[in-house]
Amino acid sequence: MAETWKKLAFEVDVVLVAATDVSASGWVINEDDMASDLDTKVPTQQSVKAYVDAQIALALAKATALGLM
Repeated sequence: MAETWKKLAFEVDVVLVAATDVSASGWVINEDDMASDLDTKVPTQQSVKAYVDAQIALALAKATALGLM
């Protein structure tokens, strides 16, 4: 069991509490348009904000074009 734990512990990225920039980690993705649609990586806060802002702008533009605004 101990050997299995050691093997697993060395095969994952480790982020220390002091680490503040994880954007270079292999499990983090920084894509503003979420085009890759990966379910194995965590998007950065910047990516999520950019995506949501773009979706809101798109919805507002469509509503305006339809005369709903």
